[in-house]
Amino acid sequence: PGVTYDLHVLYDTLELTSSSKIENLVPIDSTAFVIPLTAPSDSMGFISTSYTDPDTLGNCYRWASRRVGEDPSFIYPIGSTWDDSFANGVPFSVTLFRYSEDFSEEPEGETGFWKTGDTVLVRFESIDRAAFSAVSTFEAAVSAQGNPFAPPTNVITNIEGGLGWWIAYSTSVDTVVCN
Repeated sequence: PGVTYDLHVLYDTLELTSSSKIENLVPIDSTAFVIPLTAPSDSMGFISTSYTDPDTLGNCYRWASRRVGEDPSFIYPIGSTWDDSFANGVPFSVTLFRYSEDFSEEPEGETGFWKTGDTVLVRFESIDRAAFSAVSTFEAAVSAQGNPFAPPTNVITNIEGGLGWWIAYSTSVDTVVCN
């Protein structure tokens, strides 16, 4: 924590630079598999992650999950980033839908849910403000999906001279057995 990683790419006359700081780790307090009363089945639900935000304003976070034996890597849902602007210095919980790998088909009625029997790794990341801005503007643009009534969004990059993300993060990981 506290270390800044720099990126410097020089290709012909093109120069790209960026910096990203590893923020202090904010650990997961608890995770839980939650089946809501309105669920279409008593075997499908969401995952809730609780943590305690430090009392300094400006902390930024990102969340991902990976079903053991199912997903080849961690998957970040749209809405995976947030900051502590409305929950500074207090315990906080987020409950998120499951996203699948790009272009994978889901069984009828199971889209967005984890199922009883799944073992899920939850990754909770502390990221710096520049990374948060870059990822959250990308997520806002993707979630609009061409909606003509959505507010316009300019996607921000944290790479000077180019487009993309350079992100250093501290990570807390927990395992959820869905039962």
